[in-house]
Amino acid sequence: MYIDYPEQLSTDLFSQRDIYDEILEIEDDLDRQTAINKLRLRAKELQVTKMFDDMLKSAQRAFSKIQKRELNDSLETFGLMNTSFTMLDKVLSKDQLKCGDWVADDDGVRLHSDKGLMWACPHPIIISKTLRNIETGKYKAEIVYQLPGKTRQIRSFCVDRKTIASASKILDIADDGVIVTSLTAPLLVKYLADLQTLNSELVVEIPSTSRLGWVNGIDSDGNPIKQFLPYQSKIEFDNYEMMYLFNSIQPHGDSDKWYELVKKIRAKRQPEVLINLAASFASVLVEPCGGLPFIVSLWGGTGIGKTVILKLCTSIWANPKEGQYIASSKSTYVGTEQQLNILNSLPLMIDDMAQLTMQEDVKLQEIIYNVCAGQGKTRGKKEGGTRANTHWKNCTITNGERSFVDESMQGGAINRVIDIEASGEALFTGKEGNDTIKVIEKNYGHAGDDFIYQITQLGMEKLLSIYNEQYERVKEAAKKKGVEKEDKQVAPMALILTADEISEKYLFSDEVTIDIDQAIDYLRSKGEISENKNAYEYLMDIIAANYFRFEDNEDPRESDDESKRPIERWGYWKAEDIVVINGTIFEQIMKKGGFQGKSFLSWANKNKLLEVGDDGRLKKKINNKIFSGRGVVIKTTYGNPIETAVLEDSTDDDYKDLPFK
Repeated sequence: MYIDYPEQLSTDLFSQRDIYDEILEIEDDLDRQTAINKLRLRAKELQVTKMFDDMLKSAQRAFSKIQKRELNDSLETFGLMNTSFTMLDKVLSKDQLKCGDWVADDDGVRLHSDKGLMWACPHPIIISKTLRNIETGKYKAEIVYQLPGKTRQIRSFCVDRKTIASASKILDIADDGVIVTSLTAPLLVKYLADLQTLNSELVVEIPSTSRLGWVNGIDSDGNPIKQFLPYQSKIEFDNYEMMYLFNSIQPHGDSDKWYELVKKIRAKRQPEVLINLAASFASVLVEPCGGLPFIVSLWGGTGIGKTVILKLCTSIWANPKEGQYIASSKSTYVGTEQQLNILNSLPLMIDDMAQLTMQEDVKLQEIIYNVCAGQGKTRGKKEGGTRANTHWKNCTITNGERSFVDESMQGGAINRVIDIEASGEALFTGKEGNDTIKVIEKNYGHAGDDFIYQITQLGMEKLLSIYNEQYERVKEAAKKKGVEKEDKQVAPMALILTADEISEKYLFSDEVTIDIDQAIDYLRSKGEISENKNAYEYLMDIIAANYFRFEDNEDPRESDDESKRPIERWGYWKAEDIVVINGTIFEQIMKKGGFQGKSFLSWANKNKLLEVGDDGRLKKKINNKIFSGRGVVIKTTYGNPIETAVLEDSTDDDYKDLPFK
């Protein structure tokens, strides 16, 4: 009435309640603001603008209180002081939650206040549970929300409790799909806090972990035990960024079809296939048997079926499809280390691990050491402090077209790898390989579940007994063949044979097992892996390739043109079979080859290959026309004479009498 004819309003009418009640009864926001603007112009004409503004604010506050009281009365009357999310009743099968003053339904979460309607979130959102990580002791909350729109898709993620307790940090969950802004963040923090306060079931701690395999658990009597995630443990997995990996590890498809296929493959008794399959099972035995992580590497030409074998080993536990369980060789080593930490006891499958060296400035030898050490590097956080250490006890299964174990690699690294060269014969033909992949990509994860059940039933005492028997079996079989194998190679092979025995007896029952003699042939013998011997041979090769740097004359290969320059001298020949090397050059050669100079000199001295100075130092004081200072005086023959193929094609007289015979 008043609003329609503002020009007829007098000063007295602006002091009456009716005019303001009429304004607040307008439901449409735009229409209400239009009416206010018209009335403010009339108030300005009458010079009562301040009175109009003050009366309007008072009326708005009173109106908000009435609305809130009416809402609370209606909620109490109809029992709606809870959320009204259909996703809880129909999808999550959860009871509605108490939410206090909040209106929480499928339209979102909002609050009526003195300032009007205030939105915390424009779609349903709740905390479904509180998780406490058993390794770190840190708390996380699982957030479940339903996207707006036609699909009404329901999603969930885990987040640190500190994130949802801060208006600034809670903005991070926008990356997970929650609609939150800097304006709504404080309200969303308060709403989620109210949910936890009003619903005691959300505060109950549920044990969680971000790792798989053997984890600490508690039995029905409250005693600490080891359980296997995901098959046995009721502990929840809380690393939502790696949930795709967790979800890939589960029985899928027809168990009988998988076993039928694998039994046919095992019947061929190909040692490369049998050892890789057993290594996959053996990964979960590393921790309970007190072993150390190890690597099984299958190498050979293209087209022999290496990738099929890797997928077959993967299908024991998980989905072998690309982008699921198998790690990418195109990732960085740091990323691979994180995956090792999560897998924990389960095997790391990676197609051609040697390619990791292409992604970072890191040597393959260092990667092997780190993987088999079972522990990652200590790394700092950008906000200060250090990250939690990563660790694992498992087996890594990889492949390639050539062995990534070479003679320059230090013995400690070589010892940790069971290097398997595939025979020239194809392990899988093209059609056979394709048919195998088709079956295992539809049927997988059953054997891993079955294997964990069987070793749990066997018990720790029986499991260790089988392992010890296999360990002695390998040592005894090697002795019969007149060889002695490295202990660090015997231990992982014993684990593989233990897994082979258990899986054959309880899973396959096909009387197909790994031939012990073939298994031993894949292990390196003692003395074969001598880091210092490798260093010696490497040093002799470098000297042979640079013989002219030890001669008194200039390089005979240099031409007599004006660009000819004196060559860098490294030392000289003291006798036919003794060479003197500049100490600095010696250290450079050792470092480039990946060897430790001090350790090598100690070994060489014990083997009577060095001339020691009068002061007892291994680097002798040299005073010669070529150079002066500390040098290494070393014999060029050790054991059998070292042959140098580099000289075979030479006919120059200057080359004939060099002491490499």
